[in-house]
Amino acid sequence: MSTESSSTPVAVTEVEPVQTPATQPTVIETLTAKHAEEMAAMQVKLDRAQINKAVEASKITPSTPLGNGLEDARRYQAIQSVGGNARWHALSSQQREVALGVTDKFTDDEIKQVFGHTSNSADASRLATMNPRKYAQMRKAAIERNLY
Repeated sequence: MSTESSSTPVAVTEVEPVQTPATQPTVIETLTAKHAEEMAAMQVKLDRAQINKAVEASKITPSTPLGNGLEDARRYQAIQSVGGNARWHALSSQQREVALGVTDKFTDDEIKQVFGHTSNSADASRLATMNPRKYAQMRKAAIERNLY
């Protein structure tokens, strides 16, 4: 009898651990894991819906004319030219209007008719179409008088 061992490698397969009552997931753990999976799936759907909504919203024309952005930039430059917000707000509304180039004089009632929470949108639209210069002047005055 020989005591030689064979040199053929033996394949070792991994054996799954046996589930004993101590290692089996409880009902609560199973339900918690299932709930977490469902919540993750719902979050993915919600994220996709929000992305789609944002894409659709980006296709809509802006509600304010692009010229208003330019006017806001000019207002910012005027504020910087007087030394910042503190000095700008120390000026009277009439002084701020002059600094912005508002040459027309408007009463608060005239401005409130076109801008603000009690305004008439039909009047505002008509004025913006028929006399855009006056509309722009009124808008500047309304902003400076805190009526916009």
